[in-house]
Amino acid sequence: MIRSTALFLAFLPLAALGACVGTDPVVSGESNLDEVTPDCLGCMEQLTECTSTAKNEAQFVECRDVFQACQDSMDLGPDECGKPTNRQACELCNARRDECSGGDCATEFSVCKAFLMSSDQEACDSAPEPEQADCEACTEQLAACASSGDELAACQAAFTACRDGNGMTAEACGLPTEGVACEACYIQRTKCEAATGEGCEDAYTACETALVAPDACGSQGAGGGGGGEPTGTCEHDACEAGGPLAAECNACVSEVCATDSYCCEFSFDDYCVNIAKGITSCGCTSDTCAHDVCNAGDPLTEGCNECTGTVCADDDYCCTYEWDDLCVGKATELCGASCGS
Repeated sequence: MIRSTALFLAFLPLAALGACVGTDPVVSGESNLDEVTPDCLGCMEQLTECTSTAKNEAQFVECRDVFQACQDSMDLGPDECGKPTNRQACELCNARRDECSGGDCATEFSVCKAFLMSSDQEACDSAPEPEQADCEACTEQLAACASSGDELAACQAAFTACRDGNGMTAEACGLPTEGVACEACYIQRTKCEAATGEGCEDAYTACETALVAPDACGSQGAGGGGGGEPTGTCEHDACEAGGPLAAECNACVSEVCATDSYCCEFSFDDYCVNIAKGITSCGCTSDTCAHDVCNAGDPLTEGCNECTGTVCADDDYCCTYEWDDLCVGKATELCGASCGS
């Protein structure tokens, strides 16, 4: 049965079913969608449009399925296009409201926020305040400028303006060292490859030449003293977080890093460990789940207990993107878990 609008709005505070987990501040001075690839953004916009007009939980489940189907059609995984963050959801809902014509746009905006945001829904109505940049942000701006081929003097002037405008001194935020510059150029290249894939190598060369020296980054390691593409080691197991691992360590690490190259380039963090837990050859699975099946939270590893296997066989969203309130409901329905009793 379709609930009336009044009844549905009264129900919303109790059922932010697709909400993003965690606290992600809504206020931001810049777009939160700039780094989202066009394919992923298209899927997020489909999710937003569908969610805005959902009348009940069942219809939102259909929207979630549409989002997942869109990702599948674009060959996008959760590491490349996960659920929108709070800030992204706010921006998407606002953009949809701005383009809304006819119907009850205010109600649809409220519905969009209720389903896609886990918190800060009231703050989403407010005009964002300027966000103060840190030295890393100014360095990123410098690398982006250098990658575009602009004159180095102009890029350095913009860097100085960014630093001064955000109250930092030259001692606290000087021009980047060789290692920092190389890594900043590399990050710009990975963003380019994720977005368009066109002219990325030339842009990287321009950045490297301007900020360091021609071919200086490619011959050095990343991190501490040198620049270039970060390289991993085999100093720890794939089932534990730590520094970046080398894909050559073993088949397990190779598969993890094929899923998310960040794990072999910058850090083998908890997200990388979660990927490893889903790979049989890594041997990370155990009888212990990250959280109880009755609690919403991060995606659970399929097979960490019998119930997760049952739920994820029915809805793989729960072990891929998020163990949300719908997954909790399935644990009750399919496994007889005593959730909320």
